[in-house]
Amino acid sequence: MTMDEPAAKTLVPPRPNPGPEPLVEPAIGLPQVAAVALGLLVLAILGTWLLRRRDRARGGPSPAGAADAFDDSPSGRVAVLALRARQSLASRFGPQLHARTTEEIALDDRLREALGPDRMGPLLLLLEAADRCKFAPARSPDDDATLEEHLLGWTSLAESLHNGQVKAAARSSDPPPRHRS
Repeated sequence: MTMDEPAAKTLVPPRPNPGPEPLVEPAIGLPQVAAVALGLLVLAILGTWLLRRRDRARGGPSPAGAADAFDDSPSGRVAVLALRARQSLASRFGPQLHARTTEEIALDDRLREALGPDRMGPLLLLLEAADRCKFAPARSPDDDATLEEHLLGWTSLAESLHNGQVKAAARSSDPPPRHRS
């Protein structure tokens, strides 16, 4: 080799490019899971508190508010009378009366004794008529005339239940209190 000639370079094969280094994702540990769970728990408690506060401020359904949902037709008035009768009875015999069907109310011996047969019969007729008005709205025009015939009696029945005339009958059917000696 002469000095005028450049030195021969050795060929180095290309090295493989491994590409970018993989990202290392940090593992989620117990402190992070606990913080998220605590945050969700605080949100749930806060949401529940706000909902209860709003419900308390609004109050439960009032008889007047529920009565506004019905119209002035005979079937609407029957539904309102039945609602008022149920609310009056529930205030004296417990709130579970709201959840009972008409048939279950008819089988309640305690209620039958408190009202007596002269008022239990009309009450059941009122509740059955209200059920038909609410759940079978497609009726014949003769049904409204039949409802009109009974409205006066049902109105007086609902008023007597509302005015507390059941309370004395309910107390008279309770066993007498024991006296301690």
